[in-house]
Amino acid sequence: MSAPHILLTTDRSDEALRAFAPVAKLAAALQARVTILNVVLNQSVLVAPASAAMPQMNLDPEQAAAEAQKDLATLRERLPGVADVTVEAVVGVDVADTIVDRAKADGADYICMATHGHSGIKRLLLGSVAEKVVRHTTVPVLLYPPAE
Repeated sequence: MSAPHILLTTDRSDEALRAFAPVAKLAAALQARVTILNVVLNQSVLVAPASAAMPQMNLDPEQAAAEAQKDLATLRERLPGVADVTVEAVVGVDVADTIVDRAKADGADYICMATHGHSGIKRLLLGSVAEKVVRHTTVPVLLYPPAE
């Protein structure tokens, strides 16, 4: 039997890093391999063309993914005791859909992610990635809520 595979998602925010310590313990106990996944939004699809009045944005998703990949490499140290850790920065139009697709394609046994705890108008505008992942995946999802 092969080692379980944990897909640990992150947007590289402080909130997302809360999941790393408990996932390190879980992975060590299960002798699991971990993939740290960051989905880089393809802003060239989501953003209207810039006008002279708007600041220029970096719309090169591949460049943003390459920069994210470098940042993710430093996050390996947050998983002490886990021997098999890979990092992936991928480009996607929808974060939740990309997570669900990667979990299926990679044969993940678990998806682990921290929630941001948005509510009210912020949740309405930003949505809940965690909620959408839970609704659309067949893989068990472990959520780490914000500290109170």
